[in-house]
Amino acid sequence: MKTRVIFGFGAAILLVTALYVAPLWFLAAMSCSAAILGFLEFDKLFFFHPRAQAKLRRGIQLALLIFTICAMAHSPLTGWLAFWVSPIVMSIFHVFHSNKGEDFAREVREASLEVLAFWYLLSIFGFLVPIAKIHPHGRDLLFLLFIVVFLGDTVAFLVGRTWGRHSLASLVSPKKTVEGAVGGIFGSILGAVVWFAVLHREAEWFDTTFWALILVSPFIGALGQLGDLFESLLKRSRQQKDSGAFLPGHGGMLDRVDGLALSAPLFYFYLVIFFGGGF
Repeated sequence: MKTRVIFGFGAAILLVTALYVAPLWFLAAMSCSAAILGFLEFDKLFFFHPRAQAKLRRGIQLALLIFTICAMAHSPLTGWLAFWVSPIVMSIFHVFHSNKGEDFAREVREASLEVLAFWYLLSIFGFLVPIAKIHPHGRDLLFLLFIVVFLGDTVAFLVGRTWGRHSLASLVSPKKTVEGAVGGIFGSILGAVVWFAVLHREAEWFDTTFWALILVSPFIGALGQLGDLFESLLKRSRQQKDSGAFLPGHGGMLDRVDGLALSAPLFYFYLVIFFGGGF
């Protein structure tokens, strides 16, 4: 527990530094670094190639992932271009690789896993800088996303452990309960209200957006919990408890940020619709 608290506190300090002290390129660099760690965890869970073949496939997909994250951080146009270039490159690789006499069925399964990995990791890490750039208060909005998702997850855990009686998805994640999930949603709403009270109580721009952000918080929180369950499904398919061991006491990188997989994209496009601009 002590190790978990220490590393959690250190991660929180690094996150706040990236949001409010460091330049935006530092947040982009953090996103890419975390994406690399997440990719290696996903790769270890699902792929078992011979060494030489693994290096080629791993290098191509990792390069495409980082290229797309950087392109999304740069501008909407380059982001969309990179998003569609990546599956084209993957398709070329698998078509010509399978033409060498490989098992077609296995090639399709692996291509499907690569597309899943690309979508999953891009959803988690690709929208962080775009959210921070979407509005003059974009960094605050990104902080709101983190609060809503991570506080919701924490409250869901505490409520579930204390009052949980009805299993939410017993085979996928035995410890998650309906009571915990409901508590987590209220925790997400509470996080949004506290965010407003601390950071934007007197900001004029917020007067017209308060309810829009408060009302979306339970949906973002619910998607955060669903993202957590989806990552549990991925791990269960490989009989693994954690995605890795990068963060002592916390598991792997994906174990800590899985709640962003479904919530970050929706939050970004919600902001695009509300504020205009962006993709």
